[in-house]
Amino acid sequence: MRRLGRCLAPLVLLATPAMAEDFDPASLDLAALIECRADVPAYNGFALWLAGEPGAVGKLGWKEVAAGNPFLVQYELPTKIRAFGRETTSIVFSATGPMAVLDGVAAPDLARELDVPATTRST
Repeated sequence: MRRLGRCLAPLVLLATPAMAEDFDPASLDLAALIECRADVPAYNGFALWLAGEPGAVGKLGWKEVAAGNPFLVQYELPTKIRAFGRETTSIVFSATGPMAVLDGVAAPDLARELDVPATTRST
């Protein structure tokens, strides 16, 4: 759980503790968080609750699994969620937030499908 807290910490620095107290786990729309459809207060309330509530992951029914990457924390969900038109029971948290683990689709292909423009990095 400490690893998850470190992942979420940069995202919630400006949030108030009251946001965590107001969070109701039953209101969690994980797909909205993953697809960036949730508003900032909803995300911050969830992030603060998840990082600070003892046993939060267990209360959600999530099970941590080896991510194979020191920068990610991976969980198996008790039920499928639908994100970006695909179903999954696996999510990861990075320093930027939750992501769905989607098998069978490459990131560039999904970006084209979702009409997300490619960006170039200047060096």
